[in-house]
Amino acid sequence: MRTDGGRKDAGGGTRYLSFKLAAETFAFELSRVREVIALGELTPVPFMPPHFKGVMNLRGRIVSVIDARVKIGMPALAPQPETAIIIVDFPEAVLGVAVDTVDSVFSATEDDVDKAPELRSHTRVQYLKGIVHRQERLVLIVDVDKLLQTDVEKANEKKETAS
Repeated sequence: MRTDGGRKDAGGGTRYLSFKLAAETFAFELSRVREVIALGELTPVPFMPPHFKGVMNLRGRIVSVIDARVKIGMPALAPQPETAIIIVDFPEAVLGVAVDTVDSVFSATEDDVDKAPELRSHTRVQYLKGIVHRQERLVLIVDVDKLLQTDVEKANEKKETAS
C-alpha cells in the first residue's frame, strides 16, 4: 500500500495511518509514511539493541527495521501473517517499523487531538503527541521523530562506516 504523502485532508484535518500493537491502536502522521509492506525476510545484525529486528533489502536499498512493540516497552511477538512494516521517511534515513497490523487511514483536526497524558504506563508517553477518540476507541498519536530519532542516528552511523 503506497501513501500519497498528503498532510491535510479536504476538511483541513491531519491524516494519520493507524496500526495495532497488541490491543492498543496507535497512529503515525501519514505525511511521514512512504509505504506499508508485508513483513519479508530480515537479516539479523549482531550487537544491536533488542528492538532492532534487522535489515531488509527494499528494491535495492538497505532499510533498518525496528520492532515497535519492543521499542515502546511491550513484549515481543513472533511474526504473524498480518505483521506489516511501515516505511518511514526521515531526511537522513529511511526506517521500517514492524507493527502487528495496519488498520486504516483517518483524518483528525487539532481540536480532535487531546494532549498526551503525563502518566506512567507500559507505553512510554514521551513518544506520544496526543490521543484521538475514534469509533469507540482511543488512538495514540505517536511522535515518530521522538520514537525513532536514536535509531535514525544509528542508521546514519552504519551508513558512514560502510562508505
